[in-house]
Amino acid sequence: MFLAALRESTNSHHRNLESSPLLSALFKPDFDRTAYTLILKKFYGFLLPLEALVYEPALWSGWGLDIERRRKASLLEKDLIYLGCGQYDLGTIPLCRDLPPTGDINMCLGILYVCEGSTLGGQVISKKLSQSLGTGPERGGSYFSGYGSQTVPLWKILCEKIESYAASNESARPMIENAASATFEKMKNWFDKEEV
Repeated sequence: MFLAALRESTNSHHRNLESSPLLSALFKPDFDRTAYTLILKKFYGFLLPLEALVYEPALWSGWGLDIERRRKASLLEKDLIYLGCGQYDLGTIPLCRDLPPTGDINMCLGILYVCEGSTLGGQVISKKLSQSLGTGPERGGSYFSGYGSQTVPLWKILCEKIESYAASNESARPMIENAASATFEKMKNWFDKEEV
C-alpha cells in the first residue's frame, strides 16, 4: 500500500514540524489568544499563496475531490477577523515565498496529502482550544475544526484517490513522497521564521 509507505517516508518531517516552538506551544498551560492568533497568521501566510498554486479547479478536474471545499485560507481569515484582525491587518500578514515545488499533479498530490492530513490533527487541537480558549467553528476556531463530522470521510476519499493513482502510476510515487516531505520542511522553516 502506497499510503503506508508515504506515511513512513514523511513521518520524521511531520514530527519535526510538530516540534516547532510555535506549534508545540499549543499544548502549554500558558497558551493564550495572542499565541493562537500568531499561529493562525503563520498558517495563513503559508496556505494563502500555496492554495493559489495547488487548489486550482482545472488541475483537479475529474478527480472528484471538490477542491474548492478543501481550501483553508478562507477559514483562517474568518478566525482572524473573529479574533480582531481587520482587513488591513490581513493584508499586512507576510506571505511565504519559499513554497514546495508545484510543477505537476504528482507534486500537488504530495502537498494536498500534507494539507488535508492536517485536518485530522486539527480535530485534537480544536478540542483543546475549545477547552482552553473557548473557540469553536463560529468563535475563531473554524480552521482547526476542519470539516467537522466530514473530516474523516473527506480524508478517506483523498487517500483512496492517491492510492488508486499511485497503483497505476508507479513512477509518480517518489515525486509524491518528495513533495510531501518538502511541504513539511518548507512549513517548518516558515514557522521557525520570526516575522509575522
